[in-house]
Amino acid sequence: MPKIDTQALVQRLNVERELVFDFFVAFSRFEYALKRHRRFTNGDTHTVKADWDAFAREVEMQHQAGLSQLMKSASYLLTHPPKTQVLASDGVGWRKTKRRRDDTDLCYLLLLVRVVRNNLFHGGKFPNPTGPVMDEGRNRKLIQSCLEVIESCLEMSQEIRQSFYETP
Repeated sequence: MPKIDTQALVQRLNVERELVFDFFVAFSRFEYALKRHRRFTNGDTHTVKADWDAFAREVEMQHQAGLSQLMKSASYLLTHPPKTQVLASDGVGWRKTKRRRDDTDLCYLLLLVRVVRNNLFHGGKFPNPTGPVMDEGRNRKLIQSCLEVIESCLEMSQEIRQSFYETP
């Protein structure tokens, strides 16, 4: 069986492999931690999803002081938000990631974290010819900002932090 050259693929992102790995692990564990608590889930007997918005609203109600620091540390992500991949008439395109009408500040910020993850995971951030990315260097800044957001969220929720670090 041929081995996939993940090093070459990650190099195309113009980001260190370890940083990409750290982000995927942190994102996955955070989502797992949310699913460990029923009030942070959506779904039915066929599927379950982490409810990032429910988490954001609860954290915002309980941690106003920590939230203002989080918003400052996430300034790059907020001032240079990732675009969302969409289906366009000529194939896959990009649109500005819209803040939903009922989004709180943290809901919107966590939406941006999920968009960064989706763009990286689904390959949308690769440079031409496989995906139009104007400023490849910003991938690193976006990933680092997302990691800071996840770390801050873990600091504001002891129960999510505990689930995040628990061993199976």
